Amino acid sequence: MNKQWVLSGNRLEQAVGPDKAIEIRKALFNDDVGKRLLQVDATGNMQVRGINRAGKLVDL
Repeated sequence: MNKQWVLSGNRLEQAVGPDKAIEIRKALFNDDVGKRLLQVDATGNMQVRGINRAGKLVDL
C-alpha cells in the first residue's frame, strides 16, 4: 500500500483511533516509516524483507 492509500478518507482513524492516527500521519510525513514485504512459500514458511528508498528488496 502506498502513502496515498493509507492517508485517504478516514481509513487510519477507523483502524487505530484518532490519537494513533495522528502519530502515524506525522511519521509518514517525516518519512519515519519502514516498508516490509512478507512472502509465504507453498509450505507455509515466511520470509520478511525490507524495501529500501529505491524500491529494492533488502535482507533484514
